[in-house]
Amino acid sequence: MTDAMLEKAHKNQALLGLANAGFRRGEMEQMPIANASIDMIISNCVINLSPDKDRVFVEAHRVLRPGGRLMLADLATGGELPAELPTTEAWTGCIGGAREAQGGRVCRCTGGDVHEWQPLMLSVKIKAVKAQQSCV
Repeated sequence: MTDAMLEKAHKNQALLGLANAGFRRGEMEQMPIANASIDMIISNCVINLSPDKDRVFVEAHRVLRPGGRLMLADLATGGELPAELPTTEAWTGCIGGAREAQGGRVCRCTGGDVHEWQPLMLSVKIKAVKAQQSCV
């Protein structure tokens, strides 16, 4: 989030009287949030912008409390992107960083359930709940 976006989020939070929501500035690969302290993470087409998507999911798992939810909308490709596609323009349009849904998997197990999708899916909306126990 930019400073302007964060300021707007805080203003809207105050305007609506939302005591159960919080907004913080940080990197999704290293969140400034305590372990197992978050009820829900909402992400709208930003994980594609990270060069280390696995780290993003590890961090999400770290900060979610048991039973916490991850709600995201992002892009996944049905195959390898053409070499000319991952350009600056493609990255800013979210497709340049899209992860290939190899074997129907986009997320790997990081201590919770593994979610699988149909191969060839170009857009996915994922609702995930952190398991009460580790799958390790």
